[in-house]
Amino acid sequence: MLPGSSRTTSGGLTCAQLRVSDTNRRLWTEHVLWTRFFIISTAFCLPDLPFDETAAEKPA
Repeated sequence: MLPGSSRTTSGGLTCAQLRVSDTNRRLWTEHVLWTRFFIISTAFCLPDLPFDETAAEKPA
């Protein structure tokens, strides 16, 4: 068990559960945006931007 995970928030979730929920929400948002951009780029034959490896290594 993680330290501090037994404490609950006002919604009844533990801190660990809240972190997991927030992470899932962020990942879902990134997925939706990536999918939207892919569909628009493909539908309108837009050129893709070159992949920047240095940007990919930076944490969000």
